[in-house]
Amino acid sequence: MDDSPGCTAVLGHEVPVSRIKNKAANYDIKVKTKKVDGEDVVVFPEEKRELKRLLEFLCERLHEGDLTGTKYLINSHKTLPG
Repeated sequence: MDDSPGCTAVLGHEVPVSRIKNKAANYDIKVKTKKVDGEDVVVFPEEKRELKRLLEFLCERLHEGDLTGTKYLINSHKTLPG
């Protein structure tokens, strides 16, 4: 993994914290950050419901349907060929 500034590892990929915050907003998830050694890091909420929702997002268990825009909680990570 690369040590790009402002990135964090999500499912084995380096993802900029700004992208995490922007994408999470699509699911009404507020991602709080703080500076650690000059870099933004995600702060995990203490409230159980908020923490669970953030973890579902980070584990890519939330999905928005392409046609209807309906948001789903999914339980399968089967990748499609192609």
